[in-house]
Order: sequence, then C-alpha cells, then structure tokens
Amino acid sequence: MTIIQALDPYMRPISGTLVKTYPEGVTIDDARGVRWYIPNDRIIGPRPPVDDT
Repeated sequence: MTIIQALDPYMRPISGTLVKTYPEGVTIDDARGVRWYIPNDRIIGPRPPVDDT
C-alpha cells in the first residue's frame, strides 16, 4: 500500500493511498475515501512507477 503526497486542484496538500498509476498521473483515495486524479506535476516526492496491468 503506497501513500502518495500530492497537491489537490486547490493546491492544498493531500495524501492518500495509491489506487492506480497512469503515464500522465495517478489516482489516490484519501482518508475520507474520496478518489482524486493527480497529474504528475502535482505529486510531491518520488512518482510511483506506472502500473501497466
């Protein structure tokens, strides 16, 4: 279970559990169970490898 630190569309820091990675970004579920799509340029820290399954 990978935790991703990122900025939401309002530039607020959020963190959540990685759901899936795409070439252009990732989806995460935050603590409330809300699913976010995060483009690569909003990810704080290392970007997870692409999940090509």
